[in-house]
Amino acid sequence: MKYIIVTAILFCSISTLKAQTKKQQISYLENERDSLMRTLNQERALSSIEKQQCQEKLLSQEYIVVKLKKESETLRAIMKSYIHTIDSLNTLNVELMEKQKKK
Repeated sequence: MKYIIVTAILFCSISTLKAQTKKQQISYLENERDSLMRTLNQERALSSIEKQQCQEKLLSQEYIVVKLKKESETLRAIMKSYIHTIDSLNTLNVELMEKQKKK
């Protein structure tokens, strides 16, 4: 009889330990899951911030390219004007030299 009681007590103790161990495991796994979810959310937030920064940088670079294109068009127009002026002056110079030779 004592053997049965001791066995029953041991069985209850083992069952209680297993239940506590399972509860601890579940608690540990839940904590791990929560930790991983926090890490994932932080990574997503960082990824979103980095994506936004890249988009802003790209827009900035596109703005610079457009600005430089306009500047190069302006410089091209100025250079064409200079070429036209130089050509006109050269033509006048040639005419003056021919007039001087005729005199």
